[in-house]
Amino acid sequence: MITGWRALVEERAEALVMKSRNVLALALLLVVTAFPVLAKKDKDAKTPSPAAPGDTGVAAYLGGEPISMEDVNKQAEAGMDRLRQQEAAFRRQLAQDGYNIKKSALDQIVEQRLLDQEAKKRSVTVDAMIKAEVEDKAGKVTKLVERARFDPGRTRAFVCGPEGMMRFAVSALTARGVSPERVFLSLERNMKCAIGFCGHCQLATQFVCRDGPVFPFAKIEPIFRVREL
Repeated sequence: MITGWRALVEERAEALVMKSRNVLALALLLVVTAFPVLAKKDKDAKTPSPAAPGDTGVAAYLGGEPISMEDVNKQAEAGMDRLRQQEAAFRRQLAQDGYNIKKSALDQIVEQRLLDQEAKKRSVTVDAMIKAEVEDKAGKVTKLVERARFDPGRTRAFVCGPEGMMRFAVSALTARGVSPERVFLSLERNMKCAIGFCGHCQLATQFVCRDGPVFPFAKIEPIFRVREL
């Protein structure tokens, strides 16, 4: 009798376990089936959908709630201002570049026509005139000073370059009658302190950094004629 009762209990217990397993499997199946639907609804709630074509006052819908174009415009106002400023700056630069290109073209036309007119007066070609006026006259500064046309009494000369060349240029200028007081030289020395303190640029009693670097020839003539000073 006890054995039969025990068998009955075990049979019912096994039936309950199987029923529990079936219920659990069904629940899992429902969860798996429902998850994509719930995920889609959650995604739809977070992702704005575009407004209808005829709804011009609405930019999009989020969870059924409209996002108005007015809100969008307010949010984008600062960025749009920057964009407009960039556009204005670009247009100004474009206008300036266009002006520069046209000005350069005008200068080239004027230059060429002036050359053509002058060459026509001389009954020569433009190339021949440039050779005669530029290439054939190139040479030492002293030769150019000899050929230059100027009034010595009204001339001021400013000379810079290697000191050997400047010595010959000064001699040519003074030989043409230019006063030493009207000839100015730009001297180069190794400057360090720039206040006449260290002595690196000292030239006899003069300091190039403090007293120059441009000197009247009359002021430095005695020491300037001393080579390698």
